[in-house]
Amino acid sequence: MPNDISALKAHLDAGEPLVIGSLIYSDFPDFNGNPPCPYYDKAAPSTAEGGHAMCVVGYDDNANPSGPDDDHRGGFKVVNSWGADWNGTSAGFVFLSYDFVKRHVMEAWQMDDRVPDDPVISSVTPDHGEAGAPVRIRRRQLRDPAPRRRCNPERRQRCRGLLAGFAGGRDLAFPRLHRRDSGLGLGRCPFQRTLFLDSAGALGVSPTRGKAGDAVTLNGSDFGDYGAEGCYVSFGSVEDASITAWSNHEIGCLMPEEAAGQVQVSVTTPGGTTAGMPFSVLPACGAIVPAAGPRGMEVTISGSGFGSARGDSYVMFGSERAVHYNEWSQHRIRCLVPGVDPGRLPVVVHTVGGDSEPIYFEVTQPATTWYLAEGCTQGGMETWVLVQNPGTSPVTVDLTFMTSSGEVPGPRGFTIGAGSRRSFNAGSYVADWDVSTRVQASGNVICERAMYGNGRTWAHDSVGYPEE
Repeated sequence: MPNDISALKAHLDAGEPLVIGSLIYSDFPDFNGNPPCPYYDKAAPSTAEGGHAMCVVGYDDNANPSGPDDDHRGGFKVVNSWGADWNGTSAGFVFLSYDFVKRHVMEAWQMDDRVPDDPVISSVTPDHGEAGAPVRIRRRQLRDPAPRRRCNPERRQRCRGLLAGFAGGRDLAFPRLHRRDSGLGLGRCPFQRTLFLDSAGALGVSPTRGKAGDAVTLNGSDFGDYGAEGCYVSFGSVEDASITAWSNHEIGCLMPEEAAGQVQVSVTTPGGTTAGMPFSVLPACGAIVPAAGPRGMEVTISGSGFGSARGDSYVMFGSERAVHYNEWSQHRIRCLVPGVDPGRLPVVVHTVGGDSEPIYFEVTQPATTWYLAEGCTQGGMETWVLVQNPGTSPVTVDLTFMTSSGEVPGPRGFTIGAGSRRSFNAGSYVADWDVSTRVQASGNVICERAMYGNGRTWAHDSVGYPEE
């Protein structure tokens, strides 16, 4: 939520300057080659370059008369520590827009004189926590206080302006900062801000399952600005999720390619790392090659989310589970088609993350005569006839091409060895817009037709029809 700037104005009205801590962004005036500018308001695409402290010496509700609203017309006048020659004619000063102070200033301090017997913090319990968590701060006296002016804890509460107050021995709510607290003063006991995703009762992660490339939304608090170094979203051990949107309370990202199985999603910023939320990575199948073949042949399934090792994962061909696997990796599986009946079957990869959407495989029955769908060898298109011999003995094949002008003989008496496949380019024999093929063999074979077009930027495959 935006910082309340009314306390800052009250201190300035009382003649009390303040010190603020904020992030400095890449578009800051007279910085890294930027031109000077008397009024600064962070631009949307700018990135955080680091933290910085500045002294606030005044404010003006009309510092930028052309601003569209009060937060972009008014500004706090600050003096920088970079010398009087910084920021051109502003001579070391700049007005920070009210909007910038509300959203990007992390803390504010008003200074009082301190005497040697001031209290110091001896402990902060706990030393980390979420917004709203109780914190107990204990102090100790070095000696009995002298009868002189000392820092009033209640005044210190007002002095901090953007931060909630505190006093020794009292339970207080930890301040809801925009980014993180850099220390509590009075002895500077460190306190690290804990970031968190919303609880499971809310939509902390939505959806809670998906495949590589799917959009995921994370809701929580204190995510800060994505431009700060060290900000990322992790899916398990994978830290390269692509970020599509990032705000203080919501992050949009894409599920990374390398994640698999059941993982914990977390957000990391310079302020810390959230607790993980469960997410199921679904496997996704892109292609199966070849797209047709008999029982027992090896096929290659490409995709994502398969996992680096098979473990308890498996591939289903219809209702039958594949038993023999020659390779299993995050993006590729090689397995043998199980003993299923001929026909078009859905192929599904199952992992601990869930089931993939199906792709389809045609289980074929070997035959001696096959008819293949029409193709084309004109207009930059290619047509190939693929003939496989699944048997244990060589076979010979004859190819005949049916064209718009009639039958054209293709290869004759071509020998295909046992357990091997040959590919024939129809364009080497005929040039026609309409080309279909008949294959006749001396033994059982399996045939399919592949087409490519537009410089092989698209392709199509069709299983042949066997003569019964």
